[in-house]
Amino acid sequence: MAGVKSRSFKFRILNRLILCLYFIGIACYLLMFSKDSATAAGEEASLTQNEFGDVLPGLNETLKTITVSNDDFGFWVFEISNNPQKYVGYKIRLTGFVSTGPALCHEEEFMASRMLMTCCAADVTPLGLICKYDRTAQLKAGSWVTVEGILFSSEQEFNRQSYENPEIEVTKLIPANEVSGYVYAY
Repeated sequence: MAGVKSRSFKFRILNRLILCLYFIGIACYLLMFSKDSATAAGEEASLTQNEFGDVLPGLNETLKTITVSNDDFGFWVFEISNNPQKYVGYKIRLTGFVSTGPALCHEEEFMASRMLMTCCAADVTPLGLICKYDRTAQLKAGSWVTVEGILFSSEQEFNRQSYENPEIEVTKLIPANEVSGYVYAY
């Protein structure tokens, strides 16, 4: 008899859980529906999106500015790298650590970087945007900075192919605190 009560109790709990999930689903549907109707009625401000429908946080098209939050660093590096001409002339602000070296940048350049992890800790690699800065030699590799500057695009050649490369012309550089965590590719 105890086995029957136990199964009955588990069944009731499972039934309540399914019922809760059902109501959560209805609530989510209603929220989506009300958001769509409010947007259609013009009651809600439109969000800036890219061609894939991704919301572009920190973008102000009117002022031509991009403020990159720590959580959106990877997103913005990929977005700007995939659409360099779209953001030419935009003012940008982001925080990263200084990466330098002849394999990475030219003499008066550094990369404002974060560590990208695609699978596990063994595959981390710096990801960022190249920054033109006439005082790069004074920067300590690995130090954290907040970069403000203007985006431009240069042409780079790799393996006999020409590519557009987004870069930042630094207008202001501020020492910053280290940002913990990784950037993920997806």
